[in-house]
Amino acid sequence: MPPNDSYPLGEQVAELRSDVRHIQSDVTDIKAELRATNQRIDGTNQRIEDVKDSLIQRIDSVNESLGNRINALTQSLNAAKIWVLVLGGSAYGSLLLILAKGFKWL
Repeated sequence: MPPNDSYPLGEQVAELRSDVRHIQSDVTDIKAELRATNQRIDGTNQRIEDVKDSLIQRIDSVNESLGNRINALTQSLNAAKIWVLVLGGSAYGSLLLILAKGFKWL
């Protein structure tokens, strides 16, 4: 608003006051909207934290379950190795016995 000699000072001050009140009203509205936005963000952050905690619990549960299954599989494979050795030894022993009888060593 350029100063103008034909525009009285009293009216200029009154218009400035009106503009300042309008700006204050706008600032108040912006602050209220900012508070509401911050509350929504805080709520969203809390939901994200809840989901993160839930996922961590699920991952830990799956990890523990897989660890137990791997341990059980390892024990099963170790038992299978012993059986393979025993059965293989029996098969070789039987083959040697058959060869010995075939060559009349016994």
